[in-house]
Amino acid sequence: MKPQTTHALPGSAYNAEVRKAYYRILKQAKALIATVEQHELRCSLVQADRSKPVFMNKVHEFVSPLIYLCLMCPVDTYQIYFGFELGSISESDFTNLTSKFMRTLYKQTSAEQTTINIEDCVSTYNVITECNDLFDYMEERGKSNHTFELIPYKPQSAKRKLRKVA
Repeated sequence: MKPQTTHALPGSAYNAEVRKAYYRILKQAKALIATVEQHELRCSLVQADRSKPVFMNKVHEFVSPLIYLCLMCPVDTYQIYFGFELGSISESDFTNLTSKFMRTLYKQTSAEQTTINIEDCVSTYNVITECNDLFDYMEERGKSNHTFELIPYKPQSAKRKLRKVA
């Protein structure tokens, strides 16, 4: 277990740790989405990174039909806002994908994974549960500060059975 401090430290050390965790979560979320075969579900809208924290500023935002992730600075410390599609889109069920996303979110912000305790950075105040509708709304509205990104399809590799070694 790593030695821990709380976020009573200067905001910059806490914010730097939250930022690192956010980008690890984002990378893993994109890897999960990349396993989805449907082209339209691998589309995303991304708001560019804004490095300077300003009151109620979105530092970074990722919106897809399946997952929502946002790094925000509501006061002086960063918080991670999130969401996932609750219902099934078309005939497919993405419960497995969204549950892996949730485990990733909490694992990457757990006290065991970070040098500074950032467990309280995950905001459950406003969890987005209709990511597909949010994505459609933002795409139709044509928000200028978001850019379109298509996540390339990468089929999930089949797990191989390991043989017992004598």
